[in-house]
Amino acid sequence: MPLESAYRLYAFSLYQISPSVLQLTVHIPGMHMVAFNVKDDLNEVLKREKSQKSMLTEDFCLNSFNPNARKLLYIQFSEYHRWDRTDNTWVQQKN
Repeated sequence: MPLESAYRLYAFSLYQISPSVLQLTVHIPGMHMVAFNVKDDLNEVLKREKSQKSMLTEDFCLNSFNPNARKLLYIQFSEYHRWDRTDNTWVQQKN
């Protein structure tokens, strides 16, 4: 306990995961998971652009126009990109 207290006082990181763990989804085309509220109209949910995107489909999309992305396997993708949940897109990491 005293060691943990000292780490907290000096603002040292107590836990670190490197690289961060991200579960990559794999699915049959058009059969990916879509999150929605109970009160949402399902027809409207299906029409949303965001609902049509998944990690896998956006990986394919990025590979279609980015030659550097083509060099990466799907499993390596999260080492150089981060998944933006607000837009359901891969964003290249700065460093």
